[in-house]
Amino acid sequence: VINDGEMKMSRLNFNYGFGKTYERVKLSVSPGLCFTSVGYVNYATNKSYIESRFAPSIALQADLIIIKSEYQYLAVFVEGSAMLAKPSRAVHQLTVGISWKPTFRKKEPDVTMPQ
Repeated sequence: VINDGEMKMSRLNFNYGFGKTYERVKLSVSPGLCFTSVGYVNYATNKSYIESRFAPSIALQADLIIIKSEYQYLAVFVEGSAMLAKPSRAVHQLTVGISWKPTFRKKEPDVTMPQ
């Protein structure tokens, strides 16, 4: 809420990440594309304004791994991302969340010799 009005923003990222996984930490860099839409309505003048932006983006993510097996993964992550646009039009974001990769596969049995 802003004086005499409201502002709303939505953002959609399409990223592909490259990273390195260690024992309990995963670090990744994700270049991609970002679409942002910003809207403002001023109730005093009864006017509204909407602007959409589309630009390349870059994100850095760090995961703190809680559970990791051959097919499953559970972690808490922090990601910072930014649009690569001129500073007055750029949108930056900091995100905290859970990274989860569930699986329904069974673990492969060990190879044994027939008896």
